[in-house]
Amino acid sequence: MTTYRRGEPGYEQARADAVWNARKPDRYPEVIAVPADAGEAADAVAYARDHGLTVSVRSGGHSWYGIHLRDGGLLLDLSRLRTITVDPAARTAVIDAGVIGTELYRAVAEHNLFFPVGHGPDVGVAGFLLGGGYGWNSRQYGPACFSIRAVDVITAGGAPLHCDDPRNSDFLWAARGGGFAQFAVITRFHLRLYDQPGSIMRSTQVYPAELAGEVAAWMMAIGPLLDDRVELVSMVTRPAHDQLQRQRDHGLGHRVRRLGGAGEGAARAI
Repeated sequence: MTTYRRGEPGYEQARADAVWNARKPDRYPEVIAVPADAGEAADAVAYARDHGLTVSVRSGGHSWYGIHLRDGGLLLDLSRLRTITVDPAARTAVIDAGVIGTELYRAVAEHNLFFPVGHGPDVGVAGFLLGGGYGWNSRQYGPACFSIRAVDVITAGGAPLHCDDPRNSDFLWAARGGGFAQFAVITRFHLRLYDQPGSIMRSTQVYPAELAGEVAAWMMAIGPLLDDRVELVSMVTRPAHDQLQRQRDHGLGHRVRRLGGAGEGAARAI
């Protein structure tokens, strides 16, 4: 396990690396621990307990406000825990807490399987799941946290536990969308997988900003009528720099994505 103490060489780089956003919060843990496996993570929890340090956990680091980066205490950085095990027959995957969305997507795709990971390819799966997990095909499968079958955790007492519906179910309940305030450190997720979509198609439209109300009303009206495999996303944004002159008044856009089925059916749905 690699550790960095405040004021020592490597600490500031480890602190900055723990937050994905370019703006780093001015908050400073006393110790940053980067374990290589669940056993070392348990050792870090034990160290924090013995030294009276609170524990915060980082997996992918995509929290907008860097909630895991706190003053004092111990930051447990699980980003090196990246093992993925897929059981195609059982249609399940077991992933470590440091796995990112692209890694999971590729691992299950090799077996023609699918998991509704987040839309951002480099978002950590752990934080995505703990926040509920609205990602690819969530309209069909529900939030990704509904597909958590079990979790492996380290309690504050240092005990490793396997948590599913029959055993230690409170920990599993919290993992299904409970956010960052968990009862224990989650080191591994057991996930339900689905059939790989036959196709993924996308259509993008851009409208002048003055039509925002009309477009929003139209989207609210058709949204409930769409196929569950169709995802409608709206955003207000400025065009790219090289488009400013010819699209200066274009500020509202929406994207339509459709997953599943043959290409012809997907095109009809969009």
